[in-house]
Amino acid sequence: MQSTILILISGVLWGIMGLFVKRLTILGFTSVEVSSLRWIFSAVLLLLIVGVADRGKLRVRPRDLPKFAASGIFGMLALSTLLYMSMSRTSIAVADVLMYTSPIWVLIASVPLFGERLDKRKIIAVLLAFLGCAFVCGVFGGVGRVSLTGILCGLGSGVAYASYSVVGKFILRDYDSVTLTLWSSVFAGIGALFMIDVPGVFTRLIGSPGSLIHVFLIAGVCTIAPFFLYSLGLRSCAASKAAVLACAEPVTAAVISVAFAGEHFSAALAVGIILVISAIILLQKRTGED
Repeated sequence: MQSTILILISGVLWGIMGLFVKRLTILGFTSVEVSSLRWIFSAVLLLLIVGVADRGKLRVRPRDLPKFAASGIFGMLALSTLLYMSMSRTSIAVADVLMYTSPIWVLIASVPLFGERLDKRKIIAVLLAFLGCAFVCGVFGGVGRVSLTGILCGLGSGVAYASYSVVGKFILRDYDSVTLTLWSSVFAGIGALFMIDVPGVFTRLIGSPGSLIHVFLIAGVCTIAPFFLYSLGLRSCAASKAAVLACAEPVTAAVISVAFAGEHFSAALAVGIILVISAIILLQKRTGED
């Protein structure tokens, strides 16, 4: 029961991140700047926490650094940048559910990369996910004005999330999840330094206490805290069940989107969210049996 609660809380914390992202964009920061600040601050905080708690997690072989770099830059940094761009052009709920198509992209990539077999249940999961995306994207109407750029960015964030999962699968053969997250965050933070005008952005950030608080909330409450809670929950919870419980994230994002961001929520969007989550549950159930 405790592990279930921890994983549900982690999903909720991930889900509320969109609210802080929206606030920062209102305060004048671009999606790229918000994403960059997230990983710069997360990397520094993680280095401090892990350095004090367990220095052994800092050790990696030099030859493995390119893997961590790929995980951090093409996974984490690309994921959040595309996700935030989608949020700014669609809504928190739409962007989050499009990102949650990642297990489907992982499945599709696993066929040529790992020789995974597509059975009937997996094919149904893929079809459900794409049907859900069609509802979310307004193919059947009822979601208001739709931004093609926002939709593509949202789907791109799902692909980036999938790439993080695939690369992470190789890294986790030799390292634990803390080391993976730490060094991926470090490389995401390093990559972020080349994406923004660092002096200019930090001058604006320091001059706006409210913005600084929001960045700390994104890094600490919506990035680091849910990761550790999820990792603790995994100790006594099957990975397949944990992945399903983490679906609390898009549900939370939908609630936050309407209740606090004043965004439009329609029946079509609700159907899309249900279909995508159903696809994930179906896929994870099969994975657990395998």
